[in-house]
Amino acid sequence: MNPVVSKHSWSKEALLQKAKLYIGEMEKYSADDWQFGFWSSLVIEHLSRASVAHVSPVFLAEARNLQNLLYALEIDEFPSQSSPKSITNTELLNRVKIFCKDFNNHAGFCRQLLEKRNTELHSGELAFANFSASEWLPKFYAASETLLQSMDKELEDLFLEPDRVRKLIKELKSSDASKVKNNIKKHRLVWNEKDELEREELTNRARIWANRDKGHRVKCPSCKSVALVRGIPSGKGETTIDGDLILHKQPILPSSFKCIACELQIAGPSNLSTCGLGNSFTGSYTYTAAEYFGLFTEDDLEEARHEMPEYWDDFNE
Repeated sequence: MNPVVSKHSWSKEALLQKAKLYIGEMEKYSADDWQFGFWSSLVIEHLSRASVAHVSPVFLAEARNLQNLLYALEIDEFPSQSSPKSITNTELLNRVKIFCKDFNNHAGFCRQLLEKRNTELHSGELAFANFSASEWLPKFYAASETLLQSMDKELEDLFLEPDRVRKLIKELKSSDASKVKNNIKKHRLVWNEKDELEREELTNRARIWANRDKGHRVKCPSCKSVALVRGIPSGKGETTIDGDLILHKQPILPSSFKCIACELQIAGPSNLSTCGLGNSFTGSYTYTAAEYFGLFTEDDLEEARHEMPEYWDDFNE
């Protein structure tokens, strides 16, 4: 389906629609794929331009040429052979900061993202390779929310899963690297004070508890026992059929960590990145056709028959 955009290419509506289109492209990939990061940079650029256009498209025009201003004002009495030229991304972010005071907290991150975009397009460097999503994705969502709010828009106007986005933003705001490191150190000291027999028993218990079906198995940064990282879906998964079974692989962005051996717990992608647990992982799930499509099985039907109440014949007709 082709998106419907406004006639004027510098209008807020056209730029927002294009940002929404790029969101769709971005979410075709897992969060740690370079394409995911690349499309996110285009989203931020077009949201920033839409935010400025919300005040007036005139502020997007490169002012040294009158034709650019005429184009922004949709005045075509003086046609030009050259294409209209808009402001650079550096100037764009400066103008967003003027019109949107809350953007100051996000300007540095957005500048970094747009610089990576330029490097990706104009050099042989793979700028978005090894760009850990847990470190930047919450910041991307937070910047997007601020830009949308500057246009009287909400996350629902751009994202298909706004509640998931809000959760990541909330976790970003509550992140504290020094607090995480101190918490790990505190749990390590308590762990080292336990006798060897107790540590061995707790380590064995953790190994049994940390089942792959419950999450992603990792080594605890405090006591080195087997622990679990859980997360939220990121991007589109891949579904295949293997005989009578349906296999689904889903990219997961880490959101929480738990170790039952030393009782260390960490929440939030940014906090997890602080201690090396922020890399996304792939969850693998196996379903029967009935489970995957939510169908009733023969066992379900038989159980329902036994649960049906007994009725007496009604002779009152």
